[in-house]
Amino acid sequence: MVMTAQEISRKNGLSTWKLLGLSIITGSVFCYYWMKKMTELVEAFSGKRIWKDRTFIIILVISFGLNDVVAQAYINGESDFIKEALLIIYSLGVIVVTIMMICWAFAAKREIELYASQALGISYRMKGFYAFLFNGYYINYCLNDLAYEAVMQRKEVQLN
Repeated sequence: MVMTAQEISRKNGLSTWKLLGLSIITGSVFCYYWMKKMTELVEAFSGKRIWKDRTFIIILVISFGLNDVVAQAYINGESDFIKEALLIIYSLGVIVVTIMMICWAFAAKREIELYASQALGISYRMKGFYAFLFNGYYINYCLNDLAYEAVMQRKEVQLN
C-alpha cells in the first residue's frame, strides 16, 4: 500500500520548531528518540531499510551517552593531564556522533527523494547542503513539506 504525502506528514506529527525546542529542553535526548521513530517511518513508507539493522541508532545513542559521561568527568577532573585527555576523548566522540547523524540524514534524504519520485510521482529534490548542516531537523522539515509540495505540483500540472 502506498502511503500518501499527507499520511507521511500526519504520522510525523511534529513541527521542526517543536523538534528543536524539545531537543534543547532535553539536551538532545529527544532528537535521538525522534531519529528512531523517523527511521521507522521512512522504512515503513519506502519499504527499504535505511540501515541493515537497528544497531546504528543504538550505537549513536550509546556514543552520545558516553560523551556526556566524559564531559562530566572533565568537569570533575583534577589534574590538567586528565582534563586534556578527557577533552580529546570528548572531541573525538562529538565528531563520531556528528558524522553518524550526517550519514543518517543523507540515507533518509535518499529514501525520501526516491519515494517521492517513484510512488508519489512528484519531483522532490532535497538540498544536500541543508541535510549536511541541519541533519535531522532538515529531514523533519522535508517530511512535513512533502504534503505541501505534492499539492502544489498537482495544481501546477492541472494549470498546464
